[in-house]
Amino acid sequence: MAQSIAIESAHDAEVRRLQEALARWGQQGLSAYQLTVEIGGRWGECLARFEIQQSTPTVIEDGCATPFGAQMYRYVGSPMTVNDLFDYIKTGIGTRECGPNGCRCDGVMTVDPTYDEDMGHPVSIVTTLKRDWTSIPWPLSLESAQGCTFIGIILPEIVRVQVDPFQ
Repeated sequence: MAQSIAIESAHDAEVRRLQEALARWGQQGLSAYQLTVEIGGRWGECLARFEIQQSTPTVIEDGCATPFGAQMYRYVGSPMTVNDLFDYIKTGIGTRECGPNGCRCDGVMTVDPTYDEDMGHPVSIVTTLKRDWTSIPWPLSLESAQGCTFIGIILPEIVRVQVDPFQ
């Protein structure tokens, strides 16, 4: 009798983890909470706090009003809620967006979230560009980088998310 082994793809695993986190977050039933987001990365760090009442966010503190923070908000939006963070993760998992130089030069933007074990909300979201080595001409040479520029992109990196429910 032949045995079948189910192998879960990396994409399927990310989708499953996201669905599990969304389910845990939904079970919390929070309609009022404070959201603290610390944004970091190569270009600096900043902190923003939002108060969420009945799914409506209000800015309490915005230390991310700099161009660096504005780049982050371009992807996630401001003011933000936990659901906005989940939407950002869903989009990152479900689409194939390349860097400004294309997939061959920069790679594909990937989202790597971690979730709170109990409440389910994201606790960090690292966004990076990963090259798909199957699309680069072989053998590798200086010619393989032909047409690639030094145009850069500031990728959002949410290094810490804290959710504090109101009593």
